[in-house]
Amino acid sequence: MEWTTLLRSQPALSSSPPLAERASSNVACVPYQGAPATGGKCDYVILPAASPYPANILLRNATYAELDEEVGAKTVLMGAFFPPECRNPLLALTCMGSFTHCRFSTVPSFDVYPPCRSVCEAVLLGCTAFFESQGMTSQLPDCDMTDNSTGTVVPAFPPDGTQYNRDEEDSFAESDYDGQVMCVMPCPNPMWTDSEWNGGIVAMMIVSGISFLLATCLVVTLCMRPSKRRYPGILYIYISICSMAVAFMVIFFPIISGGPTRMVCTRGDPPVEVTFDNAREHDGAGVPCVLQGMGILYFALAANFWWLALCINVFEMVFLGRSVHVVRQWHLFYHIFAWGAPLLGVIIVLAGTSFGALPAVPYCFVAGNEWWQWTIFYIPVVSCLIIGTILIIASVIRFIRVRFRFKGQEGQKIAQTARLLLLIVMYWLLLLYPVIYRIYTRASEDEIADAVEQQVTCSANTGTACEQEHRLNVGSWFLMLIDLGAHGFVVFVGCLSWPLTHPTNSQEMIYFWWRANKLLYTRPWREAIAEIKELITHDESASSSSSSSSKFRMRSQVSKTTTTTSSTDSDEEI
Repeated sequence: MEWTTLLRSQPALSSSPPLAERASSNVACVPYQGAPATGGKCDYVILPAASPYPANILLRNATYAELDEEVGAKTVLMGAFFPPECRNPLLALTCMGSFTHCRFSTVPSFDVYPPCRSVCEAVLLGCTAFFESQGMTSQLPDCDMTDNSTGTVVPAFPPDGTQYNRDEEDSFAESDYDGQVMCVMPCPNPMWTDSEWNGGIVAMMIVSGISFLLATCLVVTLCMRPSKRRYPGILYIYISICSMAVAFMVIFFPIISGGPTRMVCTRGDPPVEVTFDNAREHDGAGVPCVLQGMGILYFALAANFWWLALCINVFEMVFLGRSVHVVRQWHLFYHIFAWGAPLLGVIIVLAGTSFGALPAVPYCFVAGNEWWQWTIFYIPVVSCLIIGTILIIASVIRFIRVRFRFKGQEGQKIAQTARLLLLIVMYWLLLLYPVIYRIYTRASEDEIADAVEQQVTCSANTGTACEQEHRLNVGSWFLMLIDLGAHGFVVFVGCLSWPLTHPTNSQEMIYFWWRANKLLYTRPWREAIAEIKELITHDESASSSSSSSSKFRMRSQVSKTTTTTSSTDSDEEI
């Protein structure tokens, strides 16, 4: 069969002519009704390729029965004498090239989508050896041929990741790849160079690894000390646990998958981004991606809610002046909400099968552009940011006014206030930046889509690889990857300011582990363990004594201030 003639007879990539012209040329976009003349062979190609859109095909100067008969005459030759590695891709190209997919954009106009380059290259890869053995190399398709039927030179086989129309709408569409797909977006996304992609992965993994170690040591140290588990200090431990879990999700699943790239991309040819639907393919190679998305969503939301709970507790104790006993009455409610609400979010996303790889990032999360798919994370984060910011600003203002009434040690009070502000601002920025980045990427989607279309058109017209004129800012992309894994680091730095005593939790942690390691390396095992237990007991006694002394000094200052005020009032009366 003449492949060149077949391909040159394909319609242009642009929208069809107006209705009057279409009637004269007998061109129509009709529903696919099966291919009985091919024995149903094309059904296994056309239906998956068109999904999730309706399976419409192009009729041009022929009836449906005539087209079916024509395709059946071609596919009847592809029998047992063709090797499977050649027969399958050749059948896919024949069916896609004959039953050309079309899609209505604005009725009565429609867009035509011929098979893309990967389908043609699959034929060359699988059939070249067989055709050479039969002396039929001239019958192989030319994957570099162009189409000039509209006056504009465009590729006859659109590059993977693009589907052309000429109505300036939906410049490309992504679809899952099952071996017989029309066009796919390659993975990793070609927006970034190899050096940028690998550099982002290295930065994300290093920051996440450091954060995981710091958060783990902090959680273990705080849990070993009963005084740190008292309310409301226990809230900080919950935030640390969530931060540790987020960092663990970022580094663990790429490790078991062989790297972030192998986790977010399928094992197919060509590889595409992992989705919930294709995660089970290739022996479940995409399952770690789905699990990572579930873990990041759950623990990121939980950390966000516990941060809000901490802000509420600080507001009640500092601004409203309530006792710890009164504030603690809401502890059970915080547990139900902070652990239960993220679980509900994960269940909703699972029901919507929306976990998967995100475009141009080496981690998995909630994929998709439906309103509920991105609001399920960003609406709770934005709400907590607004409420928490208002509460903590009021608390800090109240704290400064109250603390600076007492004379002496102003420098220490300023340092304590600065550490509290550092905790609030750092975690606030950590939660705020993903919201800013999501708004930025959504605002840039149309420009990037147009840039991809211009890039492919330029490459087809000039015969050289043109650069993409518009893409996301690489600096903002790097910051997003660092922000994802920086939770544990921020918690460790924030622990320098909570509770507002001296020494701080981070200093105590460093001192404790330094002493513990020194004992383990210089003393026998049992003796070292006994001294570590004694060290913990001694630290608890010192902490209690320091706390009592601090309270006594505070009461003394309050008493002195009250006495001085009374004396001044008496003098004024005299």
